[in-house]
Amino acid sequence: MNRKQIRIILTNCLILLVLMVCPISVKAGDLSKAKAVNVNESVQGFCLTNQTNYYKFTTGTELSCYTLEASAGSDNNISIGICDDLEIKLISVPSVDSKGTAISVKLKRNTTYYIYVSPNNGQYAFYSFRITGKPDTADQLSEAKEIGIGELVNDTSCVSSDEDWFKFTTGGELSSYTLKAIGKTGTVSIDICDEMEKRLVSGFVAGSEGNSLTLKLDPGTTYYICVYPNNCDYAEYSLKITGKRDAPDTMQTANPVDITKTVKSDICTNDDIDWFAFDTDSKGKYTFSVVGIDNSVSLSVCNKKQTELLAINGVANSGGQQTVYLKGGTRYYVKIMAASPARYSFTAKKENFSIPKPAVKSLSGKNRVLAVELSLVEADGYEVQYSRSRKMTSAKKVQGMDVFYTINRVTKNKTYYVRARAYKIVDECKIYSGWSSVKKVKVTK
Repeated sequence: MNRKQIRIILTNCLILLVLMVCPISVKAGDLSKAKAVNVNESVQGFCLTNQTNYYKFTTGTELSCYTLEASAGSDNNISIGICDDLEIKLISVPSVDSKGTAISVKLKRNTTYYIYVSPNNGQYAFYSFRITGKPDTADQLSEAKEIGIGELVNDTSCVSSDEDWFKFTTGGELSSYTLKAIGKTGTVSIDICDEMEKRLVSGFVAGSEGNSLTLKLDPGTTYYICVYPNNCDYAEYSLKITGKRDAPDTMQTANPVDITKTVKSDICTNDDIDWFAFDTDSKGKYTFSVVGIDNSVSLSVCNKKQTELLAINGVANSGGQQTVYLKGGTRYYVKIMAASPARYSFTAKKENFSIPKPAVKSLSGKNRVLAVELSLVEADGYEVQYSRSRKMTSAKKVQGMDVFYTINRVTKNKTYYVRARAYKIVDECKIYSGWSSVKKVKVTK
């Protein structure tokens, strides 16, 4: 007996042994002889040409999303699928090799289904498969699964027509909400709607790199999230919704902030406007910087009359800067706008603005007139103050753009004290220098 004959004998023996433990091939329409298997059970088998092996399994009361994992032996190829008791195919994979495959399907609870296997392109084929199941999230809004703010959700869209519904309730203090989602295997689309199924967000797509969106929602209200596969049959995904307080939408309700520290927030919707208030402790030069993280944003600085003092329009990741001169001891407002939802940050750097002091160059008093001459400095104007008190109490003043001043109707035989300061007008501010040293003069006849 040569090696070839021995190999044929061993192969036939192996085939007979496998046939003893494999289900019998049944004719179409006769599923009564199908071998029963359990969910999560690993099954190994063998089938000949033109033979179809049938198995049956029954779904549970809690599971509705099932995955069929299958592979063929080395150099073998099989067809495999799932059908119901009328042999209507629910899923079918026409070609499975040794690399294997996995396909998911939604099935009715407490129902018997059938797995069929047949060889391709050969006289026989070895194979193995396993059917696994897990609970599936509710398929309609009325049965939506409740999730909490900040809760991480991991789930699966089983088939291309599958919809997973979740619901969450907004808090009393939070109004800005961010949804972050990742399509771990496959890409998912997400809708957000109210209880009337009015879409607030539609077709938001999340793939393996993840995606996020921010929107404003009413406090104490229930909203619904619908997740479904995006041009794929199966997708594992995760999502989380978080909330925070949104910046006030009006100047009257603006939150006070320290603009010398970075302020971060979000423009939630196209018509959203964020207002912030800040107080200046002293006059100075303020350089504002703003960055639109997701989309372009615009920043403006206003006074209490909503007069715009500074505007930085349409800046994105590269950011933008502008400078404005502001009064001291005054409240101002920052307004942020964007054409589409965007995250942003802004800050301001203050530089004190100094103007050189003028000096009282000469001072005389005669015929009830004070004559004052100031030293020339770089300024837009001067203010001269005079008083009969060394402490400059009850002082009077005159202003002008010249360095020569004549003050009439002073009292003769009285001593007057005089000082001066310069100013510049920048933006809406009149910025003063410090006072000069005080000089005195006695008015003569």
